[in-house]
Amino acid sequence: MGDHQRDLAFPPPGHCLPRTSSMSVTDSVTAVHDFRVTGYSLLDGMGVGRYVSSRVFTVGGLEWAVRFYPDGSTAHCVGNASAFLYYCGRDKDVRARFTLNLMEKDGRLSQVTNAYMKHSFSPASDNWGFIKFIEKSKIQGSPFLHNDCLTIRCLLTVAKESRTQDVETSLITVPKSNLHKDFENMLNDGEGADVTFLVLMAPPAQDIVGEPDGSRDCDPWLQSHQLFDAWVWASMSAPASSALVAATGL
Repeated sequence: MGDHQRDLAFPPPGHCLPRTSSMSVTDSVTAVHDFRVTGYSLLDGMGVGRYVSSRVFTVGGLEWAVRFYPDGSTAHCVGNASAFLYYCGRDKDVRARFTLNLMEKDGRLSQVTNAYMKHSFSPASDNWGFIKFIEKSKIQGSPFLHNDCLTIRCLLTVAKESRTQDVETSLITVPKSNLHKDFENMLNDGEGADVTFLVLMAPPAQDIVGEPDGSRDCDPWLQSHQLFDAWVWASMSAPASSALVAATGL
């Protein structure tokens, strides 16, 4: 069983493996709608929670509207106007990213713009926006108010439903092993080798000269062991990449 699993994991050289691939694609649609509010001075003071609405516009095949609350949408935002994006659909949920900003009278966006908002709209949660869109005290005399009119720009991106599609692929050919060539190159140039083996060959027994009591004035074995100990201690203090291992043999 183990050998069979290894055969599957490491197919023979030159063997082609079948491969399939797919990807998830999520498209989006982005559009701009400008909502012009005229007669602002007549709307100021209309009451908390009351609003004026843009016409219904379509983005991403779905219907939307912008609502402006001159006196705020709730009592918690007294002194501020509110602005919301309203989802008119009732068939499905949809994810969207949007922002609402006032336009200056020359058609440019205000220097201080509201950040993008992300929301999953549904019949149960059909509106989202800025409770404190702008302080009412900052509207009068501002570049946003021109001939008693305000213009709110809605920049809206609607995400479509994700879909999965196939990706064309080609067969993968397992290359032949070059391990023997890699070892040959490593031995020739030393690259990739981090351990050096040094073999010290002892002289033949008849070449060893000593005293009858077994002591030797110049014992090659003793010198070899002393040299070996010196190399071992040196390797313990050297970096791993330059470790030196000595071995003695008969």
